[in-house]
Amino acid sequence: MPHDLRPLAAKILAHCIEAKLERQVFGIFAEHLPAIDVISFVNALTPRTEAGKARVSVLGLTGSELGAVRQACTSPNVTFDPEMANRWRNDEAARSVPQIVLVVGPAPKVNSLRTAYTLLGHRDLREHIARLGYDLLRTYERKVFWDVVVTRED
Repeated sequence: MPHDLRPLAAKILAHCIEAKLERQVFGIFAEHLPAIDVISFVNALTPRTEAGKARVSVLGLTGSELGAVRQACTSPNVTFDPEMANRWRNDEAARSVPQIVLVVGPAPKVNSLRTAYTLLGHRDLREHIARLGYDLLRTYERKVFWDVVVTRED
């Protein structure tokens, strides 16, 4: 088992977002989530962004972390700039290309994005993980276990 679980958390979050996008939402706004590896998150969404089926905005990165992520993520459909994220929300392509906004730290100009898109929080992520876990072994005992995991607040 890896010591750093942030890449795994990033892949699960990307999978959760992909599932929400299949329901044809305008966009996703994700914040207040567990720590993830941003490069793994963006890489997990690369097939969708490279095909022009989504735009990803990662907001709140600073300093050397921002530099490392920028260097690793070169797709034109990925931005780390709040102003670009807001432009994407309002442009012509926004009608057909959903935007995924992930806030990982303090960032300006996110209120208009927060009100425009479907919110994804820790509860949504927990429910998605429970569905994945239950699908691995569909028994009554597992269902009860995952239901408890979803309803716990700590």
